[in-house]
Amino acid sequence: MTIPAHVTFKGLAPRPDIEALVDHELASLARHYDRIIGCRVRIEVPHRRHASGNAVQVLIELTVPQERLVVEHDAGEHADPAGGAGDGNLMAAVREAFVAARAQLVRYAAPLRHEPRPRGTASRL
Repeated sequence: MTIPAHVTFKGLAPRPDIEALVDHELASLARHYDRIIGCRVRIEVPHRRHASGNAVQVLIELTVPQERLVVEHDAGEHADPAGGAGDGNLMAAVREAFVAARAQLVRYAAPLRHEPRPRGTASRL
């Protein structure tokens, strides 16, 4: 099942290569947890700093049953010193945000994967 991703760009022009990367990363998440309902991604270059480059902020909202998982990734270290959000730097920021989303999704899904203990069984510590 393909999960629709809604990608928004703020402070930079829409990039088909970044949208393709988001689709690829989202498909990878869906292979690990198949109950993802939706995904919204905002990629933002909030400030124009000519001396130190532009920071990249990535916000990912994953909608899963009865929950919404939110990851905010501020990738200031990926700023391009030339004053722009470079291709590799922007892609690295998106990948790192999805790594954080994957970790949050694993924490969410782990308790759901365990079968409930039958009644009357003692817990083993």
